[in-house]
Amino acid sequence: MKRLLCIAAAAVFLCALIPVSAAAGASGAAIAVRDGVVRVLCSDGDSSYSGSAFVLSSDRDGTYVATNYHVVEDSDPSTVQVLDHKGDTTSADIEFYSDSYDLCVLKTQGPLMGVATVSLYPQGDAAVGNEVYALGFPGAGDTLLDDLGYKVEDITVTNGIMIQNLRLTIVW
Repeated sequence: MKRLLCIAAAAVFLCALIPVSAAAGASGAAIAVRDGVVRVLCSDGDSSYSGSAFVLSSDRDGTYVATNYHVVEDSDPSTVQVLDHKGDTTSADIEFYSDSYDLCVLKTQGPLMGVATVSLYPQGDAAVGNEVYALGFPGAGDTLLDDLGYKVEDITVTNGIMIQNLRLTIVW
């Protein structure tokens, strides 16, 4: 099945770009999608890596997750896993990556249960000056590797203004 995904890459690190209008209030919008933020775990045999990711879509065959490419870049692809807030890990395959956009789309080998899909700005609606929110675990990856469990409340929310509007179209 082909799917079309347009992603506006507007933050220094990619976690999730959430339109303020997604909920009644700006902080409500960010809090409402925390269940769609997950972690990516992988290794190269000597070192372990972890990073933030968010759920793009899910069906019975698997869940598509977006993360930064630098999270999985040096890892053994067979070690890539997605960790949800319940502590469940699921193996994932790299479906797409772009080194120049620092973007990677993973597909889990089975659906993730109990996670939300994060809505991005619709194509054409994202504009310079829009308020956006980034959710994830910036700077916390190393300490979180020691304790694989996390709570939804551990997810950091940072707001900002879109300063550049880059579009990348991915078909899979």
